[in-house]
Amino acid sequence: MCFVILASLVQMLIGLPETVQSQDAKALSLTDPKEFEAFLDPIFAEQMEKLHIPGAAVAVVKDGKIFFSKGYGYANLEKKTPVTADKTIFRIGSITKVFTATSLVQLADRRKINLNGDVNKYLNDFKIQNTYPQPVTFTNLLTHTAGFDEINLGRKVWSADKVVPLGEFLKARLIRRKPPGEFISYSTYGVSLAGHLVETISGTPYKEYLNKNIFLPLGMNRTSIVSVPANLQPDLATGYDYAGNDYRPLGFEYFHTYPASDINSTAADMARFMLAHLGGGRYGKGRILSERAVQDMHRQHFANQPRLLGITYGFFENRQNGLRAIEHGGSMDGFAALLYLSPDKRLGIFIAANRETGGLQERVKSKILNRYFPTENKPIVAQTQAQIKERLDRFAGKYRGDVYCHTCKEGARGYGPQAFDIKANADGTISFWGGQWRQVEPLLFQLASGQLDNGETLVAFREDRNGQIVNMFNGTWTHEKLPAETTQQTGTVNINPQILNAYVGQYEIAPNQFVTIILEGNKLMGVMTGQAKVELSPASETRFVVKEANAEVDFFKDGQGRVTHLILRFNGEEMRGRKIK
Repeated sequence: MCFVILASLVQMLIGLPETVQSQDAKALSLTDPKEFEAFLDPIFAEQMEKLHIPGAAVAVVKDGKIFFSKGYGYANLEKKTPVTADKTIFRIGSITKVFTATSLVQLADRRKINLNGDVNKYLNDFKIQNTYPQPVTFTNLLTHTAGFDEINLGRKVWSADKVVPLGEFLKARLIRRKPPGEFISYSTYGVSLAGHLVETISGTPYKEYLNKNIFLPLGMNRTSIVSVPANLQPDLATGYDYAGNDYRPLGFEYFHTYPASDINSTAADMARFMLAHLGGGRYGKGRILSERAVQDMHRQHFANQPRLLGITYGFFENRQNGLRAIEHGGSMDGFAALLYLSPDKRLGIFIAANRETGGLQERVKSKILNRYFPTENKPIVAQTQAQIKERLDRFAGKYRGDVYCHTCKEGARGYGPQAFDIKANADGTISFWGGQWRQVEPLLFQLASGQLDNGETLVAFREDRNGQIVNMFNGTWTHEKLPAETTQQTGTVNINPQILNAYVGQYEIAPNQFVTIILEGNKLMGVMTGQAKVELSPASETRFVVKEANAEVDFFKDGQGRVTHLILRFNGEEMRGRKIK
């Protein structure tokens, strides 16, 4: 899934892997590719072994040039095909959203649209309901503030011929949940609608629009969206999963929401894209945006709270080592990538791997910044407790990330980020994510120790008109406070073992991919091909949840009461498995 893993990475507290040098430390200059390679090689070797990553590629641009690019490991383990930066194609997942944002900004730059305009004026096949007085604007779509309910399930298929036309798919799933401009809620739906608007306004299929207006002008000749051209398919890296000391090749995913998920590219091609963004919209002889449009795209357009990191058109702000930067990550089955830009330093970093884990990207980025840009974050001067008289227990409770489908049917509603607890302490702090936070302003708290992996040191809370806390914000990520009576306890339903035994068997969810259900005592267990065994905790007689993986399984019977199939909801996908034995 493109966003859940990235959201969880941002939410997690991490200890600093190494001490960030002080401001008076002398930084090494990023001018010698050989020195940089000698520095980077052991980092990739260590992290790829530790994280079981078969292959990776990196590209670094600086001061208008490609400073360094290199491939590591294997694009295909079975064939022992090495990764090369200018040849090996990786799937970049949600970084596709940056291209969609660039396309809309490009249309505005060419005076085809006004980014503050009502998108309903441009939609032909369906309209956004007038649920709220405020219209949804292009800016809302590009800053994830449109207020739509999210799409978690049923976004992807395993065959190109099963992809539903974009407008048809979006029309059936349009739900307004909040007024626009209230807060940031990462929205695959919103960006996919932005891509549909690119098609509608330009009169060109999205794939053709990208080819003509971005890929070709920048010389990104090995970049594509959705399917990889036949002549380039031998260079597509194989995506892998790792379990039980074995690598398992994964299938090629196709998304109905392709403007949010589906670009395939090389490190070298992504270097050209970074150079265009850092070079005022131009790379070589190709120009995709004016300098004015680039500057506008890169500036902050919304923040959940003025003191927090915010969002630009298509990028999320980052403040690591005191540098203001913009970035976007992407992940999908078998792939993960990161795009990082520091316009002030004219620096760009792109890292991709053929296993879905963000650890490599974040680690390499941090190592580079700590060595070549070793500046500390400037702390906020905290107020004394005497100055802040708020009761801390009002912030205590259970919270959950806002990015999930709130209006899905009951059986799918449980799919979403795992809830976490915030506790009020006697020493005047609150605790969550393994750290302690001290209040510095009304509704604003600062991390007392440790660091978040986006460089943020603050979190903010939001209250309703009655003074009740309703949200917590970590940078651009929104978390909703759950009602006091809401729990996520499962497994309290007692089911007759004979009923459980009827679910035992093997279910085919994709070619050569199975879910095997077994019964151990009175516990139902499940094993997906290549994965570890997990417990299925009953939420009802037919619905079970997997706590460790945040997944759900529903069993179905025919008219004679025989179990015929299951539906597995996991990683943003709803998979149907036919019982074969």
